[in-house]
Amino acid sequence: MWKCFDRNKYLTRRIPQNPRYQHVKSRLDTGNSMTKYIEKLEEIKKNYRYKKDELFKRLKVTTFAQLVIQVASL
Repeated sequence: MWKCFDRNKYLTRRIPQNPRYQHVKSRLDTGNSMTKYIEKLEEIKKNYRYKKDELFKRLKVTTFAQLVIQVASL
């Protein structure tokens, strides 16, 4: 009748992913998760120069030097 199968193997089997729908994300917010944490870290790494509380963008040293020279020439 029933074939014997290893229950642990059956429960840990991964569902194959379709590359066509990899860009689709869940709309349900289930709280904190590892994927959300990793996405947040990637965003912080991408915008590491800017902080939320800063009023102005940061300048490179070369840009600052050009501004000083430009103001001094006036």
